Amino acid sequence: MAKKKSGRKQVVRSLKKPRKAVIPNPAHAASLQQALRYHEQQQYPQAMILYQKILIADPNHLVAMQFLGLAKHQQGDTKTAIEYMQQVLKLEPRYSVCASNLGLIYYQQKDLELARKYNQQAIKHDKENLAAYLNVAQVYIDQREFKLAENCYQHVLRREAKHAEALGGLGLIAYKQIKFAAAKDYYQQSLAINPRNADVLNNLGLLQVYQTEFVQAKNSF
Repeated sequence: MAKKKSGRKQVVRSLKKPRKAVIPNPAHAASLQQALRYHEQQQYPQAMILYQKILIADPNHLVAMQFLGLAKHQQGDTKTAIEYMQQVLKLEPRYSVCASNLGLIYYQQKDLELARKYNQQAIKHDKENLAAYLNVAQVYIDQREFKLAENCYQHVLRREAKHAEALGGLGLIAYKQIKFAAAKDYYQQSLAINPRNADVLNNLGLLQVYQTEFVQAKNSF
C-alpha cells in the first residue's frame, strides 16, 4: 500500500494582522491593505510591488518588510526572504508574527535549532501567537522532546478547544510513545473537526495498518 504524502505546513498560517509591538504607519494603510489582499489571493508579484513602494517611502516599515520577505519565500527566493525577516527582527525583536514565520521557514529548511530559536522568540513576545506554538511543537517532536511539544498543543487547546492540528499533534506524540489507543482517539477527534487533514489521515492509516485494521486503513489512505 503506497504511503499517502503528508501535506507540508505552509508559512501562510501566520498571515495575520500584526499584534502588540508593531503598529503600521497609517500613511500607507490603503496600500498595505491592498498588498495584503493580493498576498492572500496568492498574487505575489502584485503584492511585492506594493510592499516595495511602501518601503521606498518608508524604509523601516516593518510590516511591509516582513510580508515582502514572506512573499519572496513563497516565490522560491528563501535566501532573500530570510534576509528581510532578520532585518525586521533586528529593528523590532518583539514582532512575534515575523519571528514565527522565520522559524517556520527554518523548519522547512531542516534547521531545527534556528526554527526553535525564532519560534521561542515569537512566543516570548506574544503568548497568543498560536502559530508559534504549533511550529515549535513540530521541532520538539523531531527532537523527541515530547513533553514540551505536548505542553504547546495543550496551550493551543486552552485557547481553542476544537483545534484540529493541535489534536492531531497530540495523536502523533501518543503514537511515537506507543500509546496507540490515545493516538487513535486524538486522530479521530481531529478528523471530526477537519475530515480532510491529509497528515492526520495518513497517520491514522499507518496506525490502523500496524493494528491490522486493513479495511479501515484503506479508507484513511
